[in-house]
Amino acid sequence: MVRVPITYRALVKQAEENFPTGLAWYEPAFLRLDRLLDGCERAGLYAVLDIQECPGGQNTYTGVTGLYDDPAMQALTVQLWEKLSDRYHDRDVVAAYSLLAEPYGAPDAAARDGVYDQLVQAIRARGDDHLLVLHDGFFGMDSLPVAADLGWSNVVYSTHIFETATNEAAYGLLLAGMKNGFAKAQAKQEVPYYIGSFSTYFDQDWAYAVTEKLVQWYEQAGYGWSVWTWKRPDDPLTAELFDGYHTQWGILGRLADPAAFDRPDPHRDSKETLLRKFAGYATLAVEPNERLLRILTAPRTSAAWRSRGD
Repeated sequence: MVRVPITYRALVKQAEENFPTGLAWYEPAFLRLDRLLDGCERAGLYAVLDIQECPGGQNTYTGVTGLYDDPAMQALTVQLWEKLSDRYHDRDVVAAYSLLAEPYGAPDAAARDGVYDQLVQAIRARGDDHLLVLHDGFFGMDSLPVAADLGWSNVVYSTHIFETATNEAAYGLLLAGMKNGFAKAQAKQEVPYYIGSFSTYFDQDWAYAVTEKLVQWYEQAGYGWSVWTWKRPDDPLTAELFDGYHTQWGILGRLADPAAFDRPDPHRDSKETLLRKFAGYATLAVEPNERLLRILTAPRTSAAWRSRGD
């Protein structure tokens, strides 16, 4: 399974200028998404369509959050998911729709869930029964409602785990608390859990040990999971600026030849130079992080894993 991060801006033409009359779709972007899904089918993979940025913004990564207090932005976000549902409701290669990635810009859980309810109802009204992934927005898994109380069906509750502990002992304390809290919340909610992305950041022995413990927990608890991220070339300049710093982010992340990495500079490069450098990513030779890969692909022996027949 691959989680496909999408910003609405990639799917529309001149988004801001069209806000008063709705979103104007950019068809070449959807054709690219179609090709990606076709490739997943050929490779025997499922895809999770994941909205990283909706109209108005569900978090502050790309600016001020404008979703939760603006009915117009909410209506456009509904329109976005109606468009995706109309196009992909019959595509079995799509395992789930992840409605809003990390909606932490909401003032509270009620505002978050009010937007979620609009999206769930709009998708279900179209006869689309895909799994719907609802992220807690880092309010805590126990902040998510009992789905049956709201009439939500085929929903999956999710969070992302990127804790900032810097040693195994500290992470152990965090992990104990998360295990207990997640179990109590899920027993009440009675919905599946999906850890949509996670990483322990550091390229150090203790961090790999914690990664292994995280995967073991997910498997024993029966949670779905996906690591962040598939490909992230280690930037030689970052290592130079931060005294040799490297991260374990990226299953593919080790530059085969660091000198061959022509780093784009959006502040100084011309548009033509930037396009050339970005195009170079397609052929950039990167090697897997073998240590991380071994942890992620190790044979599973838990009862939860065996019960799924994998």
